[in-house]
Amino acid sequence: MFHILFKYLILKKQLHIPGIGQFIIVQLPSRLNYTSNVIHAPVSIVQFNNTNASADKSFFDFITTELQTGKGEAIRQFHDFSFKLSNLVNTQNSLQLPGMGIISKDSNNTLSFEPVPMIQNYFPDVSLESFAPAENAERLRIPQGPTAISIKSANEHPRKKYRWWIAAIILGIIGVAAIAYYYISKNQLF
Repeated sequence: MFHILFKYLILKKQLHIPGIGQFIIVQLPSRLNYTSNVIHAPVSIVQFNNTNASADKSFFDFITTELQTGKGEAIRQFHDFSFKLSNLVNTQNSLQLPGMGIISKDSNNTLSFEPVPMIQNYFPDVSLESFAPAENAERLRIPQGPTAISIKSANEHPRKKYRWWIAAIILGIIGVAAIAYYYISKNQLF
């Protein structure tokens, strides 16, 4: 059941589990580190809210489709799973959710969540020196403060205009010639 819930979380960016709370995927944008000239890739993290919101209708439709059962059976299986998950957190005080993070319960019976980076290893940091060859290093201008980076290519060529209308005229003439040939060969010109 967890793989279905994780799939829903990835697709819809939010998931409500009764007795546990709400999980939301937040996309953090890429960041530029001026001091080390490194661009950090955007990161998706899972945030947790300890609210008991109920799941929406589209969630139950999704589970029904994934389990290939009736809607009542799918809802029953989901509630059984969420009850077992809640009991595991209460008895073990900590629970590893694969691909998401660790839910833990503190001494005040408050749930907390420690997310794991979802795809951080697939997008490594990029060094700006790799984009600026030594002979063009003066063209890389990194201003002081939160402004954009300007990288200009030394061999930038003006864009060639595409004359689409020439091809359209040629195809039009070919079409008119084909129609004229058809009527001339049938002797039905007029």
